[in-house]
Amino acid sequence: MSIFHDAYLFSPNEFVDEVIPHVRNIEKTSHGYSLLRSYTLNLYEREPSMRLLSEEYGGWDATAIMTQLPEEHPKGPEDLAFWFVLLLYKHLSRTEPHRLGLGAHSDLMNKISEMLGWTDEDRSQLIRGRSFQHLIQARGERDRFDSSKDKSEYWNYFRPSSVGGRAGWLDFEDTQRLLRKLENDESKLPDLQIQAHINLKYELVEQVYHSAREMLTAAQRERRGLCLIVSG
Repeated sequence: MSIFHDAYLFSPNEFVDEVIPHVRNIEKTSHGYSLLRSYTLNLYEREPSMRLLSEEYGGWDATAIMTQLPEEHPKGPEDLAFWFVLLLYKHLSRTEPHRLGLGAHSDLMNKISEMLGWTDEDRSQLIRGRSFQHLIQARGERDRFDSSKDKSEYWNYFRPSSVGGRAGWLDFEDTQRLLRKLENDESKLPDLQIQAHINLKYELVEQVYHSAREMLTAAQRERRGLCLIVSG
């Protein structure tokens, strides 16, 4: 299975501001799911990015969404998660002229950062980002509502509808810190002797490192965070 890594400009606070009212509704009323579904479908009709990314990550078009997702009550936590992922797509921006991310080489970037002595946490954040469940729960603690009830299990299913799909986020400060680490360590690349561990050309190491820097630099330039999506 081929794994592909994409990065999008993303503002975590803007996303959570839109999501939180629906999290509250799900906690408080039996109609929370249907309200979330209706709200998201209305946006889906107006937002090209939602339609584009839902097709790209899982092949979901309007017909499939309308016929395969229940109307009144979720059959399981995956149904709730689906609508929140669609809302996420509304908040993702690509840069021109090409896509950001590590492409097919996220495993290589993980190996490079490991050899540079990065911690497991920093390597995970660079490649996979932070958990969306953590984002929502942190907001819940701040706003004093209970986002940790049993119904919040759906955040465990918050991922693109593709094989091996997952989504994570970085805020502006995360991208700043990780970019600084990449800049500080770039001079060490020629001495890593990565070829002794992986059969590849050094030019590819430089290319992947540049891709990592590019996605973080784009976030810094726009003063935004990133959403990192892995799909297969």
